[in-house]
Amino acid sequence: MWVFGAVVNRSELEVPFVDLGSAPPSNAYYAGFQTKADRVKNDFLAFLLDAKRAGKKVAAYGAAAKGNTLLNYAGVRPDLLPYVVDGNPAKQGKSLPGSRIPIVAKNDLGTIGQTM
Repeated sequence: MWVFGAVVNRSELEVPFVDLGSAPPSNAYYAGFQTKADRVKNDFLAFLLDAKRAGKKVAAYGAAAKGNTLLNYAGVRPDLLPYVVDGNPAKQGKSLPGSRIPIVAKNDLGTIGQTM
């Protein structure tokens, strides 16, 4: 997910591929994952809160499931992220599940930016 002004770095949360035919991963394989996930969430929230305090407008691009999972995990609602832009007409005019953040078309950015 791209958030205008910042990029959420997924690479530090990616878990390496595990061959399902081999033994299950050890606890060490997952060690630190929660800490990393919490750091990404907290950094993301800090960015959104700092932007709001500074009077900046923030929007996200891409209404995919992975980004929506992050938004719901972080508890982000429309007060911090008023809309998400997506190029898929089937998603436009709807809202993200859980957070209820509206999904808009790229062409709507100028109009929305003036009304916020």
